[in-house]
Amino acid sequence: MTRNRRTLRNLLLVIVAGAALTAMGAPARAQNIDTFVSAAQLTGQQQQQVKEFVAKHAPDLAKDPADIERGRDQILGPLSRPNVSVNFRQTMAGELLPELKKLVADQRDQVAANALLIAGETATSTTVNLLLEAMNDPRPPVRFAATSGLARAFGQATRTAPAINADDMRRAVQALGGFLGSQTDPFLADGSVLALTAACRADSMKEVVGLAVSELAKGASQRAQAMASGKTDPEQVVMLTRAATTLRDAVARSVVSGAVPQSAKNDCAALAGDLIAAVSRAAKSDPSGAKDLAPLASLSETLLILVADELLGKKLQPMGLGQKLQGGDMTGFQADLEKLFGPGGLMREMKFPEGRFKP
Repeated sequence: MTRNRRTLRNLLLVIVAGAALTAMGAPARAQNIDTFVSAAQLTGQQQQQVKEFVAKHAPDLAKDPADIERGRDQILGPLSRPNVSVNFRQTMAGELLPELKKLVADQRDQVAANALLIAGETATSTTVNLLLEAMNDPRPPVRFAATSGLARAFGQATRTAPAINADDMRRAVQALGGFLGSQTDPFLADGSVLALTAACRADSMKEVVGLAVSELAKGASQRAQAMASGKTDPEQVVMLTRAATTLRDAVARSVVSGAVPQSAKNDCAALAGDLIAAVSRAAKSDPSGAKDLAPLASLSETLLILVADELLGKKLQPMGLGQKLQGGDMTGFQADLEKLFGPGGLMREMKFPEGRFKP
């Protein structure tokens, strides 16, 4: 890991971990606005209380780290309560948004990143739009925080009444897929994977789940195709493994929920092929690292088996790609690749064009 990447990782882990602890155990110090977080429609007096609450604590978000943490604790406190209503979220967002916009523009990465995490926990259409804008920020920590904020927004939308309209949810999912496909830094790409994972778990919103599965599969395919021959980046492998695990689980859940359409399953099949091809390239150029890639090969094969049932109408028998890599059986591994990618192979049977995969 380069020094710059290590610095980025350390900064982001401090910011995100701190906000995660706040969200899990926010202190009961939110004055008396806690008493009406579930109100379907806030009264004028309650709206004024929210206004005063934000005005009191928002200034802390631009001070030193201790003040930032204290201000974040206070603001996220009421938003972490169960059954937060749509109107309460919208009222909080209306008061917070002007402050958050100023904080995101702050040159201190920690200040900007914390503001984006708060925007995610607020989870309204207006704060999601702020997060989408921040994905284009030139600073890597801010871009990562934007994707982390979207992960939090999707999580809030599944736990409580969503205050994000369907169009904005879809737009966010599509932006994350494009972000994933374009990122050369695996740590930043992983931020998008984590956000799309949260969207894939929103089982109550089938359309969002299906789109998230498709965007995650297509974005991860781009990253797998970009893996050159030679020694693999362990962080890239971790990121791709996380993506494939999310998709495997989403496809398995869809047997009951029906949330993943056939087109998204086709994208998953393409990703499985791209991952197996990438593993093959890496194993051939660096045989000493083949065993480290065995789990990813096994996972990719499992994903392919899951989607083949619908795409081909038949159940596939496991080939044991991971086991062959783990055992050093490169001859058997290459023979199985011919069954997948050869002229009469499985991927051609799935209607993928010749030359689509490059093992």
